[in-house]
Amino acid sequence: MATGIVASLRLLLERHALQQSIANGDTDWEGDVVAAHHKLHRMELQMQSGDETEKETWKRYDWEFHLSLIRACNSQNLLSLHSKIYDKYLRYQMLVFTFRGEAASAEHQGMLDAALARNPDTAIKFLEDHINNGLIHTLEAM
Repeated sequence: MATGIVASLRLLLERHALQQSIANGDTDWEGDVVAAHHKLHRMELQMQSGDETEKETWKRYDWEFHLSLIRACNSQNLLSLHSKIYDKYLRYQMLVFTFRGEAASAEHQGMLDAALARNPDTAIKFLEDHINNGLIHTLEAM
């Protein structure tokens, strides 16, 4: 199924970029990651309260957070390719949009905490869970 292939490609690219970014990131990178997570977390809280009127904003903040995590990978080619795959992945999700709530928020928090602690293995585990759980959630809703 195309959805599974897109998720696998996203995971392949994002996992590598995240590992590189954690190794290369500086204080400015950390600040960008924290700021992007803050905006996303505020939106997640709004959506968890039942207000899903800002789906487009949530989508943008989710993208900004994931991008902030990998931006220090030092490869424009990797970032460009990831952007294309991320967009395709998100299109499938938005076909049957249902917010995963606290589970997705906890995965984002885990990625943030592990990235700031410079623990790529833990960050990648949270990323893998996040993408795989998002795929399962999307497929179940179709």
